[in-house]
Amino acid sequence: MSLDATRELGVDPNFWYRCLCGNEVSVTPSSGGTCEKCRRHISPEVLRLDSALSVTINQIHSLQTNAASADADDSTAAKWIGRRMGHFEIIEPLGQGGMGQVYRALDHALQRYVAVKVLRRGKSNDADQQIELLLQEAIAQARVNHPNVATIYHVSRDGGDPFLAMELVDGGTLAGRIKDGPLPFSDIAAIAIQIVVALKVSLQFDIIHGDIKPNNLLIKKSGEVKLSDFGMARSASQDDEPGMGGTPNYLAPELLQGEPPSVQSDMYALGVTLFELTFGRIPVPLSGSTFKEWINSHENSSLEFPKPWPENIPTGWRSLLSKLLAKSPADRFSTYDEVLAQLNLLQPKRSPSARRIPRLVAAGLDYLIILLLWIPVLVFMQLRPLRWTFAANWDWAVGWLATILTLLTLVAYTFMVSTWKQSVGRNLMQLRVVNRFGLTPSTRLMATRTVFRMLPLWLLALVPAAGQSGAISLPFSVGLWLLTLLWLIADLATLLLFRTGKSLHDYLAGTRVVWDTR
Repeated sequence: MSLDATRELGVDPNFWYRCLCGNEVSVTPSSGGTCEKCRRHISPEVLRLDSALSVTINQIHSLQTNAASADADDSTAAKWIGRRMGHFEIIEPLGQGGMGQVYRALDHALQRYVAVKVLRRGKSNDADQQIELLLQEAIAQARVNHPNVATIYHVSRDGGDPFLAMELVDGGTLAGRIKDGPLPFSDIAAIAIQIVVALKVSLQFDIIHGDIKPNNLLIKKSGEVKLSDFGMARSASQDDEPGMGGTPNYLAPELLQGEPPSVQSDMYALGVTLFELTFGRIPVPLSGSTFKEWINSHENSSLEFPKPWPENIPTGWRSLLSKLLAKSPADRFSTYDEVLAQLNLLQPKRSPSARRIPRLVAAGLDYLIILLLWIPVLVFMQLRPLRWTFAANWDWAVGWLATILTLLTLVAYTFMVSTWKQSVGRNLMQLRVVNRFGLTPSTRLMATRTVFRMLPLWLLALVPAAGQSGAISLPFSVGLWLLTLLWLIADLATLLLFRTGKSLHDYLAGTRVVWDTR
């Protein structure tokens, strides 16, 4: 049972913590504990920072139950429980890696828990090649010293069994996270940026990963992603290096046709992974069991997105995935910097919501600006030459001209705000509008919101023309004034009374106003 799971159950159970002196200490997540041997205090903050390195499984689990569960999953896994490999003691199985079984192990030298990958035994004639691949994985992964790459601690052979010890990540793999369905978009965007940063840093060390997929992406409970399993890594500078490996559904089309791995082939695998995290399925499932059948699957299939597009995902995400999953490498991104630039634009922002008073002041300033622009229109309509020109039809003409000119003023204002993505009042009060993802709204959305926000002025602009509508002029004019008053009351009441602090026009447009902290 994990720390998070026990908190959800409302209990505070004991866990075993491996103290620096090697003693097992009973601790609780809320209060920590004290080592009886060395009197060292273990604070709750330490447990929250990195439980995977220090906190064992719950007390109720024993080596016997671990062995039983291992035997149920893999007949050979139970044989490793309790075995010592150098200064590493195998504790329990964690899962299957690319070339072998992965276990939780105790590093007796440094008194911490690690993940140990034991090479799966193959035929005697390819044993040397398997060992070479394991060493290659360890060297490539260890060379990339970065927070988003799982750290390699040790690589060795013990009694003829090659193994490597690496950082133990407490949250499992992304493949495990999506078993219950797609992840929230905010999580996906944060994960995507970390993966791309890890791939970019790896490329700086001349390394192409070659096997990007959810199973090879570890995630901590804090949300930090770790790129792992460099067993298929290749040199980026040796672009004619032979050999192709990986998981078929994540392989770029050009790899199936015999071309060497490249940055763009890793980008394709990244696109498949992000697509799967977003929608819970593979974008182009490959049918058959041969290269020819897989190639035909790629050629005869097209990328299909959900219809209609999910409301909780920015539309720009579709463009990003389409570019990553392009069939031709030339149509994908050229560099990881380009991918990061797009991801940063799409990443949901969590800006603090603006207070009500600054919003009301900003709205008042914007209304005042429009009304001031209307004054020249009204003065212009009173010019004597116009009265002489229209003569008897003056009242009719002035009504319609006033309506047309005031509406044009509102159109110009809406165009300015939707293009600039800002109004004068909000700019002076240091506020800005964001969509439901915390991003700058599109021009269309900003225009729609501006019309809703200024709806009272749009209604009042029709009053002069309504006054010249014959027998229904008075009821029509009164109706426009009533609608204006009702909208203002509803908009203000929503802003002032609702706990969200959003106005009615924000609810209709799907936006909110935040402090401009950029």
